[in-house]
Amino acid sequence: MDIDGLRNMMFVFKTKSKRNIIQLFNFRSSKANNIDETQIKEVNDYLYIPIDLKNWLDIDTNKCLERVLTTLLHLTDPKSGRPGASIATIVAGYDENHQSNFIFTTDYIDGKHTVIGYYENGDEVIYRDSIVLRGKNCLDKYNDLSSKWQIK
Repeated sequence: MDIDGLRNMMFVFKTKSKRNIIQLFNFRSSKANNIDETQIKEVNDYLYIPIDLKNWLDIDTNKCLERVLTTLLHLTDPKSGRPGASIATIVAGYDENHQSNFIFTTDYIDGKHTVIGYYENGDEVIYRDSIVLRGKNCLDKYNDLSSKWQIK
């Protein structure tokens, strides 16, 4: 997956509590990606944090999108063992290479907490330990998520 074409990426939270987002985000992400209240924005009754992939670069592995998706997994994992330690969250953005908007959400596949990305053009991306692009038509799921989260 080519990260150079990814634009307007953001974590979108289904909560109005900035304090909860800050506490969970800073607990679940690396120190380099800690946030404060000034980074949290509001749109369509949702709170969001813009994602600049340059700030997510892992020097050792040269992977930044994977760090974003791993953080998404951590933010949404109800089995984290800490009360109140998950918030309904998606990652939304635009991929110039696919000429399509996308939404990454999480679900359980075969009992494992997994990131699933749905593209407006019908492509689907699965992330566990690595990214896998599948050609499965997922336009209905994308439309369902985008209307549910009011993302366009």
